[in-house]
Amino acid sequence: MRGRNSTHIRINVVFFIYICTLNNIIFNYYGT
Repeated sequence: MRGRNSTHIRINVVFFIYICTLNNIIFNYYGT
């Protein structure tokens, strides 16, 4: 259960970073 939880958290972190990067790209694209 602990390993499963840690994997879930890891996926959430990767997803969060992906969304942040996507937001930055979109913001830069529309910023110019």
